[in-house]
Amino acid sequence: MAFAEQSQLNLSLILGDLDSQTAVAATSKLQNDPLLQGVKLRLYSSSKLAQAEQAELQQSNLVLAQITGRGILREGGEVFKQIAARGGKLYAVGLSYDADFADYGLQLDKQLQAYMSAGGADNAANMIRLALAKFKNIQADIAPPQAQPEIGAFDVRSKQLFADFDSYQKAYAGYKAGQRWIAILFYRSSALSGQTDTVKTLAEQLEAKGYNVLPVFGYPYDKTLEKMLLDGNGKSRVEAIAALALKIGASPDKTVPALTYLGVPVLNGIALNSQSQVQWTESATGLDVMERAWQVALPEFAGEIAPTVVASKESVHDKATGQDFVREVPIPERIARYADRLDKWAKLRSTANTDKKVALLYYNYPPGKENIGASYLNVLPESLLQIMERLRKEGYQLGNAPQDGDALKAAVKNHGINLGNWEPGAIAEAAASGRAVLLPIEDYQKWFATLPETFKAAMLKSWGKPEDSKIGAWTDAKGKHFLILPALQYGNLLLAPQPSRGWEQDVKKLYHDVTMPPHHQYVAFYLWLQKGYRADAIIHLGTHATHEWLSGKEVGFTAADPGEILMADVPQIYPYIMDDVGEALQAKRRAMATIISHMTPPLDKADLNPELAKLAGLLDDYNVAAQKSEQLAKIRLDEINQIAAKAGLLKDLKMERAETGEQLEELEHYLKEIREKKVPMGLHTFGKAPDEAARQRFAEAIVARDPKLKGDALKQKVQATAKLIADSANAEMNALIDALAGRYIPAGSGGDPLRNPDALPTGKDLYGFDPSRIPSEAVYNEGARLAEQVVADFKKQHGHYPERLVFNLWGVESSRHEGVMEAQIMHLLGVKPHWDERGRTQGVDVIARDKLGRPRVDVTIIPSGLYRDLFASVIKLLDQAETKAQEQDEPDNPLRRHIQETQAELVKRGLKPEEALDMASARLFSVPSGAYGTNLDRAIPLSNTWTDEKQLADVFFNRMHHVYGRGHWGEAASKDATLAVDLFKLSLKDTDAVIHSRSSNVYASLDGDDFFQYLGGTALAARQVNGKTPEVLVADLSDPTAAKTETLERYQGREMQARYLNPKWIESMLKEGYAGARFINMVAENLWGWQVTVPEAVGAEKWQAMYETYVEDKYQLDIQKKFEQADNLLAYQAMVDRMLVAINKGYWQADPAVKAKLEQVNQEVIAKAGVACNKDTCSSPEITKLAEQQDAAKAAKAAAPNANQPLEGYEMEEKKVANDKGEQQQALSPEQNWWLLLSVLALFAAGYWRGYLERKQAEAKAGE
Repeated sequence: MAFAEQSQLNLSLILGDLDSQTAVAATSKLQNDPLLQGVKLRLYSSSKLAQAEQAELQQSNLVLAQITGRGILREGGEVFKQIAARGGKLYAVGLSYDADFADYGLQLDKQLQAYMSAGGADNAANMIRLALAKFKNIQADIAPPQAQPEIGAFDVRSKQLFADFDSYQKAYAGYKAGQRWIAILFYRSSALSGQTDTVKTLAEQLEAKGYNVLPVFGYPYDKTLEKMLLDGNGKSRVEAIAALALKIGASPDKTVPALTYLGVPVLNGIALNSQSQVQWTESATGLDVMERAWQVALPEFAGEIAPTVVASKESVHDKATGQDFVREVPIPERIARYADRLDKWAKLRSTANTDKKVALLYYNYPPGKENIGASYLNVLPESLLQIMERLRKEGYQLGNAPQDGDALKAAVKNHGINLGNWEPGAIAEAAASGRAVLLPIEDYQKWFATLPETFKAAMLKSWGKPEDSKIGAWTDAKGKHFLILPALQYGNLLLAPQPSRGWEQDVKKLYHDVTMPPHHQYVAFYLWLQKGYRADAIIHLGTHATHEWLSGKEVGFTAADPGEILMADVPQIYPYIMDDVGEALQAKRRAMATIISHMTPPLDKADLNPELAKLAGLLDDYNVAAQKSEQLAKIRLDEINQIAAKAGLLKDLKMERAETGEQLEELEHYLKEIREKKVPMGLHTFGKAPDEAARQRFAEAIVARDPKLKGDALKQKVQATAKLIADSANAEMNALIDALAGRYIPAGSGGDPLRNPDALPTGKDLYGFDPSRIPSEAVYNEGARLAEQVVADFKKQHGHYPERLVFNLWGVESSRHEGVMEAQIMHLLGVKPHWDERGRTQGVDVIARDKLGRPRVDVTIIPSGLYRDLFASVIKLLDQAETKAQEQDEPDNPLRRHIQETQAELVKRGLKPEEALDMASARLFSVPSGAYGTNLDRAIPLSNTWTDEKQLADVFFNRMHHVYGRGHWGEAASKDATLAVDLFKLSLKDTDAVIHSRSSNVYASLDGDDFFQYLGGTALAARQVNGKTPEVLVADLSDPTAAKTETLERYQGREMQARYLNPKWIESMLKEGYAGARFINMVAENLWGWQVTVPEAVGAEKWQAMYETYVEDKYQLDIQKKFEQADNLLAYQAMVDRMLVAINKGYWQADPAVKAKLEQVNQEVIAKAGVACNKDTCSSPEITKLAEQQDAAKAAKAAAPNANQPLEGYEMEEKKVANDKGEQQQALSPEQNWWLLLSVLALFAAGYWRGYLERKQAEAKAGE
């Protein structure tokens, strides 16, 4: 029906949610207006346009559309074109108008736009009247737009707007003279539309706490902050800012300097944009995935902290006008929590340092005296000492806290470690020491009873009742139950380990529980910090803790989420390594943390260890000898191969022997890579700069990445960079002190300093980047190049194209490389992103088969839980890419063929063809929403809990089989658990290669357990499915100008030679004392992880090299002695025992003499230091028995009549420093030492005899 034939004029208003209430009010004002006679007015929400009746909208004669972005065109663009084609008028009345809007029939009318911009119901009514007058071509008396302040204040009582602070204060009925102010920064459109219930409710909460409240609005934000929040002296008139706005448009270059000048904390208040309260509460994901960029990520660019959901969007029907609209409705409980957080941060500004109680938490997992520390940070003792010294200078009360490293180590190791439930004697000893907090179970039960029901139910199901707790529990002689909280209190400073997560203390849960809630002692500790100790601030020291990885919503907590319960309203401060932005963002979003970035260790050129230096010389000699004598050349070649084989270089390069000129050239090139590799030397101490020489070398390494710099410009840049490195020490320590004082911490970028020098100096609250830009066009081109390299290398080696590749994706990695791996995946699939004019990815297009020049590759994608949280929108993009590739009906499309094969298999198992096709098309698998990690990093070290690799693979399958994409978000594909896991296995069938990336010059493959648990775990899973390990590849992106994909053997071999088998690196780490010894032990642990998951990449060569370097001490570095001097001989025992585990479980076929030597050293070290392992980890039953006897001795000591009386309650006794030092010098009593020594001597004799027999048997076998 043509418009001319209609008697009724259909007017449609398409407005944002906040303005829909304004439209209803305007409609009410126009009910009797002559201009609206014969007009049917309909109101549509721009956020829900796709749900609107399209046919109804198509009948519009006149459309007023508030456009603030291009999303509305995706939903309604075609309808707009149809309306325009039939003679309708469409006006764009929002703030944005792009040139191509005219293609959709949208016109820009400045008059109409002026009314919309002015805001308010009266202006909206006159905008409608003017639009109708224009459409009807009649004259009408319409008042001009009523101007409202662009920047101003809002009075929640009178609902008046004020252009300046003075006029607001005069009218403010709630003003309390002499009281402090808190600002609420919200949207001007909210004030004009009447959507101010959230502001009003928050203001009431803050006023009830004694604050004056200043609600302000306006844009640009820097101008608003300057005009409204600075007093006449240029000082902040507020103590904190509640940022309900300050999201889109909060650019770091302008907003951060303005906020830095103000110097007050800014807390992110989130009003849900697309969810009702019920939808949000019931959602497993929390904040809608498409809102996370602008609601959370962009505010982080402004340095906002503690993202707290405070309001929801609810649909409302207005009876008077018959219109539906959307109202922003405050969530009272969440508003109360938000107000509490603002209050606690503001109080840090007014409370004297002498009165502040600070909890400084460090990490000790797995539990043990040898394992206190954080990633590349010297926590014990150096960083703790640095922080404590500065706190003293700032006036914090630290009582008689140790002031030297030995005393601090003694105190922490003896009284500040986590204890496993396998060591009841140590628990009894801790209870008897008088140092631990003994929390009566009755107190915890009272606190537990107040927790949300859903959280309690999960805990009770997993861990039982509080009184039945098995972790950290102790019962006194009278039968009274306690939870033991290891902690040291010095004045107003608490030093304590974060409780262990509990996986290693309940192995059944480790193998079978995917989303395990925290255990009772864990929860009790944080509740005690809130209610017992009453901390004013909590510091989690270093990368990283476990609380940000608890179950619950991904982002946007409810009151029932574990992270919300444990962090509560206490200010959280989190020093974090600069090169781990991805995980830092997790701490910001799920641990409410203010991040303080800290330096990496200084990086320096590795150089070659003595063997490799000799090999390099021999290669030079060979080139000379080859020109002189064939016989001499052969001798040199044999020497070259002998050294290269023993060092494992031939294995790294997948050579049997280097013979040809090409092979020798590759070996020479490999040596050059090792020599030139920039590696971290030692650890960083928080607040302390490296020495001048190390700073200089570090600066030179950073500046060398810029080839344009020459001569004086190069020298000046090196000097400037060295100064930034030096300045970082003060910057990060000052930032920590500022955070404790309730000051704003400026937002800044992070990353590997070689890749991003702009991340210097440190001391910043880290932000990431906009996920909607993954990948950019330039990044896509680089990813496409690497994808073609992978395909070409595979075809060259195997003679055919790869058909199935499996990619791991990490949030940490994508935060560094900004989408190179995603681009590889897309190009392998044969699709390419398309971008809008602002560079944001808008979808993918198929690359035609003839243009692609090869078959597509079937790609299975395994993202981490963090990747899911940070890059949810990219998961959707990759799902779209998979779908597009699957749809291409090409004879050589393996993806399509594999899906058909899997579909047929599933139909055989009873599924309907449509359901089978949907399941068979799944290509993204990970942990379910709210879960993180494969758990192989926990299971593999517990080497006595598994007997074959299938048990470990089942852990991986159990956790990682949940589907993403195709309408799924972390659910199992079938209610049949076996079928759901089998679907994942089918997606790994005939895997050609598994691929992961490394984009850091700091982190590699053996300095953490995450790399082996994902890449190694994927290889292990594929081996279980296919009977063989696929190729394992690493995309080395550490130098963006020389990115390449190589085998794990080569990547890891280079790492070992440049770092762990290099005297230069070893000496730098041994200088770190206790912390360095811990790190070296970690390397052995992680090598064990790779041994189990990818045995082909490790082999005997790497273990033999570790043995010769650290046990035989071939470089004469006095390694064992230095472990002992560092007070961490237990770490040495753990390393030696792990080598024996590798032998005893059949992975390392070591020479009998090597095994005998390891057993001898193990026994000698145990006699000095004791046993680090337990029944689940020890190398043999004999060592396990020693561990149990060691614990029994502690139990006996605790039960002795002269033992300290347990101290019940929350106030802990402060021991004199001398006592701690004395206890360190005598870790065991004389009786315990003699008793343990006799046990070890007996074991030594048994071990010697067993070794003797094994050697005799080996000799006899060799003689056969």
